[in-house]
Amino acid sequence: MRPNTMIKMKKDVMLVIIGGIIIVILAGILIFGKNTKKELSKITDFESCAKAGYPVMLSYPAICKTPDGRTFTQVLTEEEKKKLVPPQ
Repeated sequence: MRPNTMIKMKKDVMLVIIGGIIIVILAGILIFGKNTKKELSKITDFESCAKAGYPVMLSYPAICKTPDGRTFTQVLTEEEKKKLVPPQ
């Protein structure tokens, strides 16, 4: 083989490898993105948000925030609500 032919073959092989890597990365992003949307659609309240591992703000009542911007506030019992009212 001539040196020019070998160089061209090496370039072709590298292009195929790089193209394959790009395709695998894009497929992973698409698959992960769909799974994330499915997971987010299952979150409907504070408990499911916190259980999914999303950040819970240190406030009272606590607030959980999903990556798509929705927030869910912890539901307080009547006893907990009474503790929030200052004495008269």
